[in-house]
Amino acid sequence: MPICRTPRRGDQVVYHKGATNDSKRFALTALTVWVVDRIVASFILISERHVSFLQGISLIPIKGALFDWILPFLIVYTVENRDMRSLGLVIEKKKYRAYALCAFLGLILPGLFVGVDQSLLTEFVEQVMYIGVAEELFYRGYLMTRLCEWRGERRGLLLNAVIFGSSHVISLVSQHGFKYPLSDALNGLQTFIGGLFLGYVYIRSRSIVPGSIFHVSMNAYMPRLMEILSG
Repeated sequence: MPICRTPRRGDQVVYHKGATNDSKRFALTALTVWVVDRIVASFILISERHVSFLQGISLIPIKGALFDWILPFLIVYTVENRDMRSLGLVIEKKKYRAYALCAFLGLILPGLFVGVDQSLLTEFVEQVMYIGVAEELFYRGYLMTRLCEWRGERRGLLLNAVIFGSSHVISLVSQHGFKYPLSDALNGLQTFIGGLFLGYVYIRSRSIVPGSIFHVSMNAYMPRLMEILSG
C-alpha cells in the first residue's frame, strides 16, 4: 500500500511520511472531538462543584462512554470508512501469550498482594469505562493514530503527549480551580511523560492492549501499594 494513502477498511494502519487530505481531515476531526470532550468534561466538573443537587452524582462516566467509546467507533466506521484496526483493537495471534502474561503480571498478580475487595472491583470497572482503557482507546488508538498519519510519527507522538498532559491539568483545574498550581503543573508533567511512554508502546505494538494493561495497573494498584509500603 502506498505510504501516502490514508488506510481504508481492511488495510493495515501505517504512519505516513506525507500527509493526504484525508489524513489531515481525520486528524482535525479527532482534535475537534477532543476539544468538545474537554469543554463538556469541564462543564460537568465545574457544575458538580457549584450546583448542589449534582454533588455526589457524577456524569463523567456517561461523558466517557460517549466521547471515549461511542464517538470514535461511529467516526471510524461511518466517516473514515475504516475498521477497529485503526483504533488499535486488533491483537496479532503471535502476541496472545505475551499479552496474557502481561495481563497476569500487571492486573492479577498485584491484586493477590494488595487484596481484592469491592473497591478494587469498582476501580476496574471505572478504568474500563472512562479512565485507563477508555483513555488508551481515545488518546492512543483514535487521536494519536490520526496525528501520526497527518504529521508523522515523532510529531504525532509529541503532540499527543502534550494533549494528554494538558487534558489532566484541565480536569484538575475544573475540579478545584487554581488552588494548587504547582501540584497541577507536576501532574501535567507526569502525564506528559506517561503519554510519551504509552504512545511509544502503542507505536511499537500497534495495539492499545499493552498500554491499557500498564495504564490500568498503575492507576489501580500504585496508590494501594504506596499505602501498604508507607504503612
